[in-house]
Amino acid sequence: MLAAGLITAAVLAVAAPARAACFYNKSDVPNLGVSMTCGLFCRNDWSIKSGDHACRGGKGGDYWLNGTGTSPKARDSYNLSGMVDDHGYVTVTGSCATGIRLQSWSANHSLRQDRSVNMAIKCN
Repeated sequence: MLAAGLITAAVLAVAAPARAACFYNKSDVPNLGVSMTCGLFCRNDWSIKSGDHACRGGKGGDYWLNGTGTSPKARDSYNLSGMVDDHGYVTVTGSCATGIRLQSWSANHSLRQDRSVNMAIKCN
């Protein structure tokens, strides 16, 4: 009985692969603000800590990153937007001092979008 249950669980795990759109904050921005819409009544708003990530299961969609901060020498705000595929992902790299780079990747790992803020940004 136990063996049959384990076999059934293994078959179901293989038959229904997880699908998600994920955002990875690989920058030194301490709290990256990300919003994603994926249809009617489908929205996520995240604050992703540096080195962390957030995912929306089951759907891709439109996203935008918004940021503000306090450094008087830095750009007051930035707004980067784009699309992420179901099972695609977005990486954000860079630093508050030099700017950030956003890359959106498709489900097959090909680069879909590449955008940058090439100047210091304010980070909280």
